[in-house]
Amino acid sequence: MAVPLYYPQPMSCLAGALCALFLSQGSQSTSLGSPAEGFANFGGSNHWVYDYGTADGHNTNQSWYLPALNLRSTVPTMEHDMSDVYAQMVALRASGQTAYVIPIWNKDLRICEPHGCDGLPDGVWGNVVDNGAGAMRPQHRQNLAQLVQWAIGLGFERIVVRFFYNDDPETWPAWDNKRYERVRGFIFDGRQAAVDAFNLAWGERPEATYPVLLFDLGGEQAGRNEGQMGPFIQTLWSDYTSAFGTYDTLGFSFAWAPGRFTTQLGWLASTGVLPERWAFDIYNGADVALSEVHAEMGELRNQPIDILETYFNDPGTAAAIGAARSALPLLNIDSVVQWPLYAADGAAHPNNPPGFSQGAVDAQLTSSTFTSYAGFVASRKLFMTSSNADVMAFSNIDCGASVPSGKGAGNCTVDLYRGQAPAGMRLLVYVSTYLGTGNIACDNPPGITPLTWVNPAYPYYDFTAYYFPESIPCKNLQSPPTNGQVPVAEGRIHF
Repeated sequence: MAVPLYYPQPMSCLAGALCALFLSQGSQSTSLGSPAEGFANFGGSNHWVYDYGTADGHNTNQSWYLPALNLRSTVPTMEHDMSDVYAQMVALRASGQTAYVIPIWNKDLRICEPHGCDGLPDGVWGNVVDNGAGAMRPQHRQNLAQLVQWAIGLGFERIVVRFFYNDDPETWPAWDNKRYERVRGFIFDGRQAAVDAFNLAWGERPEATYPVLLFDLGGEQAGRNEGQMGPFIQTLWSDYTSAFGTYDTLGFSFAWAPGRFTTQLGWLASTGVLPERWAFDIYNGADVALSEVHAEMGELRNQPIDILETYFNDPGTAAAIGAARSALPLLNIDSVVQWPLYAADGAAHPNNPPGFSQGAVDAQLTSSTFTSYAGFVASRKLFMTSSNADVMAFSNIDCGASVPSGKGAGNCTVDLYRGQAPAGMRLLVYVSTYLGTGNIACDNPPGITPLTWVNPAYPYYDFTAYYFPESIPCKNLQSPPTNGQVPVAEGRIHF
């Protein structure tokens, strides 16, 4: 059923540039339609395995680890093959990728010393590194720092460091504070290594308006209600956000299954702090999975999500992601990141898929590794989010594929969705820039207002929505409330 549309003219606006900005919006109706080509801001790869010996991706994990260095993974072993790793990074960037993701599996491997779990005393077992000292080993720390510096130098615009396993809290029969503190120390140390390397490599560049460096505190651990996972996630999230805030983390990523978002949201809500974005690993049936994600997110469904793993350069998966995005205009996909695994290998082993496809690893040295997903990545980066999509949300970003980014570039169009106000109330939406604040909607019926004036010359647009009694005339509601009234939704669009 088509959404009824209503387009009020701005009731008033401030003088000067802000007034001209608001009065330029169109007044004709439009439908939700299909999103513009290039709806994600970033796309790229999880770069964790760069070479293999006689390992067969279809065999059990044990075959990856013997003999020593059979599986070659970036943070654990790249010091042996620096030029090979860098050459792959160059090729990934040349293929149009803008995101670079570094997975790090960590466990206590001290039991293997002094001879090493695989016969080599380097704190490595396949793709797993030792966290026994509550910090990264110096070589692994150095490898992580090198990857971050190279990624910045090559022009990647989003870097994500992912921490996997974390001593497997889903298997703990009871809370183990020593194990927790060891994992926390390892993650905090890894974060510091990446941040220091980032700051060194970023140099004198202007500060980005979006987070370039992000951390996944628990790869595929979100919502897994097993063992001590809930207490582990709550404690680590509280410790991390108390120390560093929420800006540089996407929390804990999901290996998607229905019900996990609800579980994870409950755990994090009890801490009083929620992430600013969410990350999902999605493989088979991506369109169905994204629909499930969208439904389960509820009022948070307009917040940014990252598809942090999916099949390697797969046209079927790309079509499914595109179909979900077209069917769900408020689905806010910020990035699409692939794993070096072909869909055929995953389909052949649905219950225990191989960790990687040899052909996909080999392809990382070519410049055609991202053709299926490249069309998702927008030429101009526009970010949006809303705290309550039932009240106010944003969709259908269209910045024009041929328009360059930067101050003075052409306008973008973004649809502002307004939900139904309660009986006897009206919904007011205000927008603020550094020039001031204006009222852009004062009405009762729900609908969509096309914002045609979103421009990089105004680097951010902050939106607040309030409910007011219908008895108060719109002409008396020209400025945001100053009487302590709490917004019913807050949102932001920025470049």
